[in-house]
Amino acid sequence: MERGHLVETGEAESLCAAPKEAYTRQLLAATPELSFTELRNTLGMTDGNVTTHIRTLQETGGNRTRAARVLGISLRCLQYKLKAYAEAGIEAPAQPNRASEPEHLLGV
Repeated sequence: MERGHLVETGEAESLCAAPKEAYTRQLLAATPELSFTELRNTLGMTDGNVTTHIRTLQETGGNRTRAARVLGISLRCLQYKLKAYAEAGIEAPAQPNRASEPEHLLGV
């Protein structure tokens, strides 16, 4: 958008890969490239945070709701962090399979 007018539309990935308009190219050229370390720090993915989140998930048996409660963050926040970790190649414990939990825990 330039001066309140839409300049170019499309999927973000294709716009960044091959912008058609000069203004879009200028905007992209002005955007600093982040190194992986800078990106991790921007996302709050310091080694201490990642370790704490993963360890808490392990201690709660992969239960994200309980882990979020223990960490003092919202479930949605934890889910966003885990998604970012996964995209960075960091594996988190799998969620428990609800079907394998005892029926009395499921309220059946």
